[in-house]
Amino acid sequence: MIDLFWPGLAISGPLISAAATWAWQQRSQRRPIAELAESRARYAELLRRQRAQAELFHVLFEAAPECIKLQAADGRVQRMNAAGLALLETSQPARIVGKSVYSVIAPEYHPAYRRLT
Repeated sequence: MIDLFWPGLAISGPLISAAATWAWQQRSQRRPIAELAESRARYAELLRRQRAQAELFHVLFEAAPECIKLQAADGRVQRMNAAGLALLETSQPARIVGKSVYSVIAPEYHPAYRRLT
């Protein structure tokens, strides 16, 4: 007497429970693996888009004919483009990066600059 027939497998008696458990585990593991593969594909696509956006930002930032700088809330310069460095008559970002923007702004313009930022 055959109690369970699986393609290529015939099981009888107490092995049914173990075989059924194994079959269910195999079936239930396929879906999470597929979901994982889909999640990984979505993650890879998001990373690709993020890298493309970062590259575009970098190109626009460096190619801008006007001074563009990123500064912290306390006025410290985090990054400055080539046009900004040219205004400071330098090509060395280390001259300003990490320093207060107020070190290169005339003191009489500090209040006006604070109002702008």
